[in-house]
Amino acid sequence: MLIPKKVLFKVLKIGEFWGKSLGKCMERYQEMLEDEMNISFIANNKQRHLLKVELDRLRNTSIQKHKKGGRQHQEFIKKLENAMYHWNVGLDRHKIQAKLEQKTIENDKILLEKSKLENTISYLSTENEKLIEKLKKQSESEKSNLTSTPRVGLKRKLSDCTPSYKSKVRKFESQKCKTSLSFLKEFNCQPISVNVMRDNGRPNVITLVDSDKSVKDDTTSLSVDEIEELNMLIYVLDSFNISGNAYHEISMLYHSLPRSYKLSQYILHLNSGFDIRDTPDGSGVQQSLKVRLEAVISDIVSDNPEFAPENVLKIKISGDGTRVGKHMNFVNFTFTVMNDSKCVSVQGNYPLAIVKTKEAYDELRHALTDLRNEVRDLQGLKLDIGERSFHVKIYLGGDYKFLLMALGMSSIQANYNCIYCNCSRNERCDLSKCWSLTDKEKGARVEYTCQFVSRGKQHKRSQVKPRQSFSVVNPLLFPEIPLCDVVVDILHLFLRIMDKLLALLITELRTVDNISSQRSLSAGVLDKTKLKCIPQFENVLQNIGVKFVFFINKNKEFEYTDLQGPDKEIVLGKLQIKDLGLSEERSSQIQEVWNQFSVINTMLKSRCDVNELVEKVDAWCSLCWLTSAGTLHHTFTYSGTTSQSS
Repeated sequence: MLIPKKVLFKVLKIGEFWGKSLGKCMERYQEMLEDEMNISFIANNKQRHLLKVELDRLRNTSIQKHKKGGRQHQEFIKKLENAMYHWNVGLDRHKIQAKLEQKTIENDKILLEKSKLENTISYLSTENEKLIEKLKKQSESEKSNLTSTPRVGLKRKLSDCTPSYKSKVRKFESQKCKTSLSFLKEFNCQPISVNVMRDNGRPNVITLVDSDKSVKDDTTSLSVDEIEELNMLIYVLDSFNISGNAYHEISMLYHSLPRSYKLSQYILHLNSGFDIRDTPDGSGVQQSLKVRLEAVISDIVSDNPEFAPENVLKIKISGDGTRVGKHMNFVNFTFTVMNDSKCVSVQGNYPLAIVKTKEAYDELRHALTDLRNEVRDLQGLKLDIGERSFHVKIYLGGDYKFLLMALGMSSIQANYNCIYCNCSRNERCDLSKCWSLTDKEKGARVEYTCQFVSRGKQHKRSQVKPRQSFSVVNPLLFPEIPLCDVVVDILHLFLRIMDKLLALLITELRTVDNISSQRSLSAGVLDKTKLKCIPQFENVLQNIGVKFVFFINKNKEFEYTDLQGPDKEIVLGKLQIKDLGLSEERSSQIQEVWNQFSVINTMLKSRCDVNELVEKVDAWCSLCWLTSAGTLHHTFTYSGTTSQSS
């Protein structure tokens, strides 16, 4: 049962429960709550206790906010307007039916009284007509009083007057303008403001509508310098996470700063230019892909008229999940114009949707209903932007976890976890086999199918389990995007391979220093004075500008600093294996593996020949297999988890 928190707080405030303990009077509170909502609950002591916890929280929060100040208490009351409390109780339908019948009887009495009042009103209306002339005379006398000008300051300019007198003059001017423009009410019009020119030559706006009846918007009268000042101010407030309340207090002390209301109006003016709406399931927010695409392409074409001479728009949609708290996960969706030169930078990445959920198929299938429909409509569409027409070609990108989910596949631990071919886990290390992305005879995934096993008409669909077809368990999220247009993110590939290379190198160093066994870590202390390679590895990384430390965690496990992407780029380009204390032969072998991977990484970032890249990758895989000399098959501990390298 969803109950507005405003109602809970109202009953708590008006009842006799505010200054007492709620432990012994929850039944009385339930009765008053039922009278307020005209319903009846079926609640036990446990359910009343859960409601009591929520009531205590509301009461304590209200007391704290009231002590801090009326402004915070008003904000607390305002938040209760749309807040709901879920009370898991049943409804007493018999009592509710009885209350409805009682309400029906009361409504009949009200209707009877209403008819009597209407007769009385008709009689009084004739009496009111007699008073109209008298009221008109009184209103005319009041208008004549309002049109009288103040005596003080007639010979002075308004800019030379005190702030208090300026406020009085503005109120007087506003009232006088309202009186002069009162005839507009006959045409169902209401004046909002009047533009005037002051004696100092500056334009000014006289507001005729109170702030509590209409929102003032002075953004149209801002000068270029004022707009630039507000933009810089918003940038500073957002960069240092300064709240609006904090800035309001500061602006009250320093009057040279822009007023907080003007800043709020300008922010609302900026936000009005973005069409942000909820996702279909309400778990996030989204923007229209077509609308955003038209706006982005129009800006690109205006800056570069020679953009996309083939008139083909290559749009890549990407998704990536992130964890921002213990129980809070978000999935971000963006699109990139691959024809644009900014596609490799942050400036070329445009947000589409943010969904508060894990990277799970069922949740994202409902949340992305609008985006999936737009992709279906835009794929292959001829899009007219300005004087040019483009054919839209949409790609799908992201990290491997997202692509597995988007393609309906099981997980990375599945037996067939390659999104391009039907290679099994047991065949992955066999370099003699050749797999293809397009040739079905060479194991290519021509289509993703998920067949269901029929178990008779008496079984419901929820009881039917899917038969995995090469680890495909769900339909495609974006069936309009072909397999050849699904692109694995190069950055995530680089990060994963670098993690493996670092882990294997550290395993080699641990073996040389004789700390590969967990028995040597039982003391819980890493004595680096007795080691050779591990301290040298730390010093080498620190000399090239990368902070890196080995340590023993609370569980007496060997761990080390987790490097970020830029640090891994530095390590790949500057690390010299010969400085780590290994033998000369072994150092040269490992250095060759790292150097060839650096070459492959550089080729992936540039427009290289595909056949040459394939030859480089095949040669590098063979070199890794020969150079490892069994190290690749060792099971090693990495950040508290045991993984098998292949």
